[in-house]
Amino acid sequence: MDLAKVQDFLDAVSSLGLSKPFREWYHVDVATILDGVSIEFHEVDPDSGDSLIFLSESAVFCSPSTGAIHHFPRTQLNCFVDDLRKSPVSSESGVIFRADLFSSAANTESLCWVRECQKEHHIPDCQRSVARWMRWLNRV
Repeated sequence: MDLAKVQDFLDAVSSLGLSKPFREWYHVDVATILDGVSIEFHEVDPDSGDSLIFLSESAVFCSPSTGAIHHFPRTQLNCFVDDLRKSPVSSESGVIFRADLFSSAANTESLCWVRECQKEHHIPDCQRSVARWMRWLNRV
């Protein structure tokens, strides 16, 4: 277990400016679940406060607003990337690049982690995230 990566994750969610109950949920409930677990990397949605924690063989989705902590085996996850810069649809929604990491489960507990870009200069950061996802998904 790498305590530095757990602390890095907790620092990332603490920096979001979440409400006190949401911060406490992460630092008590989620931290307890992560006890003894090796985190490879994580992503945090600054708008919702949701997070996705990547372990060696699975991912854990955490949502403080719903109290959900959902675990997804790596083998059940897929990645789609859509470059919409030349698509007429992009002008309607404003999204010019979209990446989805999602589970193949067809129920309410399915994962749908989305990165969207509406500005050209945000695309490289999104592409770096997708590259990390792909390395993780394709690891033998």
